[in-house]
Amino acid sequence: SIYLINRVKHFLPQKALKTLYFSYFQSHLEYCAVIASSTSNKNIKRIEILQKKALRIVTKSAFLAHTAPLFKQLQILPYRKIIKRAQLLLMHSIHYKYAPVILQNSFSTNADRELQYNLRNADEYVAPRANYAFFSLTPNVTLPLVWNEHRDLTPHRNPRSEEHTSELQSQFRISYAV
Repeated sequence: SIYLINRVKHFLPQKALKTLYFSYFQSHLEYCAVIASSTSNKNIKRIEILQKKALRIVTKSAFLAHTAPLFKQLQILPYRKIIKRAQLLLMHSIHYKYAPVILQNSFSTNADRELQYNLRNADEYVAPRANYAFFSLTPNVTLPLVWNEHRDLTPHRNPRSEEHTSELQSQFRISYAV
């Protein structure tokens, strides 16, 4: 897809190139981003390099141009933030019980553990302990950690209301800077 965008960059305006970027490149980045987050840092870095290359092509920037201003100019999230956004949206659907039933029962909060005393973090999700570094990257460990870290972003309203949906989208916007 980068090859295609590069071939037509001299004939199309930036708006059309951005459309091509979203249809041929961004769609692949967002597909299964939660699962892709469990890959190694090396592989995520490779994807980030390809994303930056595509941005430079879309903006017709120099080969070594800094990409932070390009992300901001085009209002495109960097790959790691795409992953974090996908994780937060999935955990939001689990927390407010509109995810598939099989996912709703996958995570438990501290309150669900039936401890003998009240905890101040009773509404936080429990992340299972990972014995090996590989398992610490799996979604069953990372999703509760990301949710607990960003609990202040999540509104406490009916997730099916239109007002809630628009507020959620604005709160889950993560800055475009790298």
